[in-house]
Amino acid sequence: MRRAIERAVAREVALSRSGRSRGECFVVVESLFSMDGDEAPLADYAELCAATGAHLIVDEAHAVGVYGERGSGLIEAQGVGDRVFLSVNTAGKALGVSGAFVAGPAWAIDYLIQRARPFIFSTAPPPALACRARCKPRSSSRRSRSGVRPCARARDRCARGC
Repeated sequence: MRRAIERAVAREVALSRSGRSRGECFVVVESLFSMDGDEAPLADYAELCAATGAHLIVDEAHAVGVYGERGSGLIEAQGVGDRVFLSVNTAGKALGVSGAFVAGPAWAIDYLIQRARPFIFSTAPPPALACRARCKPRSSSRRSRSGVRPCARARDRCARGC
């Protein structure tokens, strides 16, 4: 698999350098393959991209909330965050809310906002769910020592702008 990716990236980079390509080269991979649980070798892909001038985009749909010290996914767990161009994430799996988001440089996010507007509005979570995902309540049924449910505290924080 790695050799096939190396050949494809090398071909695209050669086209770009020869002036026959119309743009940048991107390597787009899933970090965790849901059918069998295989993890992508993100460090290898990041190294390949650095060597060829390609940009790494990682789909973290099945890894967010499961891997990494903070649950950020395999990008965090494999320590390649500084070498990933964009991270595409869903909130509808481990985070338990609807919607999706992209993380990356501000200029790339601004570009997506301008060029992918219909897609943004079709996948964006409702504001209350976005806030709930951001506040990360542990459980809506447990009560804290104060007797207040965590999601009630989250709702109050969201009302104040998190």
